[in-house]
Amino acid sequence: METRSQILSFLRILGRDKYKLINGGVEIRGVSNLEGTIKEANSIIAKNEFSLQVVNTASMASYGAFEVREVAL
Repeated sequence: METRSQILSFLRILGRDKYKLINGGVEIRGVSNLEGTIKEANSIIAKNEFSLQVVNTASMASYGAFEVREVAL
């Protein structure tokens, strides 16, 4: 499955409406339960065997966001 379509499938499954497509992934924004949503995102990625990874930094966490990026092969 093409990585871009994996990202779009991931977004459909996650069901979030606040996101921004970025080069090589997507930034999920406005998350109130950041830890729980990141766990859910990792679970979706593993269950569907997507070639994606969750990335989170302190600056992203400060505004309730994280990224899901393509895994470099």
